[in-house]
Amino acid sequence: MIKKILRFVVLLAVVLLVAFLLHSYFYKTYKTVLKASYLGNFLMTVFVFTLLNVASKRLFNQLGFLFLGGTFLKFILFFTVLKPYFNTVENQNVAFVLFFIPYTIASVLEVIYLIKLLNPKKSYKFF
Repeated sequence: MIKKILRFVVLLAVVLLVAFLLHSYFYKTYKTVLKASYLGNFLMTVFVFTLLNVASKRLFNQLGFLFLGGTFLKFILFFTVLKPYFNTVENQNVAFVLFFIPYTIASVLEVIYLIKLLNPKKSYKFF
């Protein structure tokens, strides 16, 4: 289980780092907001993924509900912790992009690994 979590954390860190570098190239003036967004999404995703892995032994049939709860928790943490960073952005469309790109990348990777967790016998060509 620790090997799965570590593999996910390393992959997530590498993918988010590459995305951050590309994203910060286009939005140079919002580097502080981008750092907060990518770091916040990374930490929240690692927490939820670890929780899902730990819970998979006892609550295998409820993993989908736990994933939805983790998504809800991410949004709560976003509005309480990260929202002040996004209030500094004048354009709300830019603020949405600054949050949504790292959130989407992290969520897609989390879903891919959750699929692998739910179907351990099936081999997947990705990851």
